[in-house]
Amino acid sequence: MNGTQYISGYGDYIAWGLSLLPLLTGWLAYHRVGPYVPMLAFHVLSAELLLALLPMTPLIHTVTIFVARWHTGYIYGRKGVQA
Repeated sequence: MNGTQYISGYGDYIAWGLSLLPLLTGWLAYHRVGPYVPMLAFHVLSAELLLALLPMTPLIHTVTIFVARWHTGYIYGRKGVQA
């Protein structure tokens, strides 16, 4: 298959892993899998890493979608478009 293009790149899979890591470490800390304090620290650090990298990944769309929807509705509502 020469010329095959992939939709997802490495950054998409890294963003997926970053969003899953706080969930996984939180579950492991809650259920006391392994030592509790280091697992809780790893959970907090993974959540902070997710928040720090959020604006530089495709995950920013989870925040900007609400602004985009409001702006689109405001502009088209002002022009008299009826839904």
